[in-house]
Amino acid sequence: MKIIRSDQAWRVFRANVSGALVLESLARRHGYRVCEMCAELGCGERYLHATFVRDIGLSPKMWLRQERMLVARRLLRDGRSADAVAEELGFSTLNNFRREFREVYGLSPLQFQRRFLVAH
Repeated sequence: MKIIRSDQAWRVFRANVSGALVLESLARRHGYRVCEMCAELGCGERYLHATFVRDIGLSPKMWLRQERMLVARRLLRDGRSADAVAEELGFSTLNNFRREFREVYGLSPLQFQRRFLVAH
């Protein structure tokens, strides 16, 4: 397996499988869970970890966290509520989403939306 950045997206190429999977779509479809991605890719977590570190420079868990927060930021900018974003991105609770968003961006989702809307 090889992960390559092309056309603004990470693509997963697998041996003996034609075509590539868009990693961002794969992550979202599987709720940003490593074990579920491994199941679709037909590999173990250790193999996926080694592939991510080799090709992206991050562990799958770290990449998934960053990707999930980028999607969250985009959805909030589009005017979605924090409740809706948390549910769509598979957070177990709204508080878990708020806490992680604040850890990454230094603002609550609501504060982020207010600043973004004022700036635009």
